[in-house]
This record gives sequence, structure tokens and C-alpha cells, in this order.
Amino acid sequence: IKTQLGLSNGLVVKTIKLYNQSACAGNGNFVDSEDYELIEVSNPPINADFAIRVQGKSMQPVIEDERIIYVQSTKQLRDGDVGIFCYQGNVYCKQLREHNKGVQLVSFNKEYQPVLVENIDEFYIIGKVL
Repeated sequence: IKTQLGLSNGLVVKTIKLYNQSACAGNGNFVDSEDYELIEVSNPPINADFAIRVQGKSMQPVIEDERIIYVQSTKQLRDGDVGIFCYQGNVYCKQLREHNKGVQLVSFNKEYQPVLVENIDEFYIIGKVL
């Protein structure tokens, strides 16, 4: 039975949503919540609720262009957490940073400027990158 469930030798297989749109690590793309495929993944992070492909180079060298990342759905993150965010209709993969003017979304690649969240009504957290 363990073999049939993918649990032998410590292997855990989980079916997870992989969104077909990318979270842009540069300028942002909108994620259509109905546009995904179900994939089977071996040993994903235990808290992963979905997966998404990152597009762009702003999160390099930590997250490479076209890499599939796993995300835990949550509405709260701490300063320094990497997450998936929606701001003004665009979806971003960035690091959350608090500063004296509020919140900004920061890239690991220093060639990219932070995204300053000026209108909090148009901003929400989709999840935490695991």
C-alpha cells in the first residue's frame, strides 16, 4: 500500500495546481485563477498549496528565470519574507520590505528597483514562497 501511495523510501507524491500564467519577477503578470494544470510532484514542501512559474531575472540568483516555485496561501507575511503579491492588477514574486513610507516589494537582483506600494487598497498578499 505504501508503494501505491508513493510513500515508500520517504517519497511523498502530491497533486498540486501549477498556474499556467507566470508570476513575474520583473513587471508582473495577472494570474487567472482558473488557468492551471494539475501536476504530481515528488516531495514538495509540506505546506505548498500551489505552484507557479517565475518569469524574469529580478529574483536571481536565488530564484532563476522559469523556475517553478511552491507557494503557501496566506494573507500575512513578515518583513523579509518572499511572497507572491498582487498590486494594481499585476502579480509579483518579490521580497516584502517595510520602510518609513509603508511597504515595498524588493528584488534580489540589485539591477531592479523596488516596487513601492503607494495604494494599499490595490495590494494584497497571495502567499508565501516556500
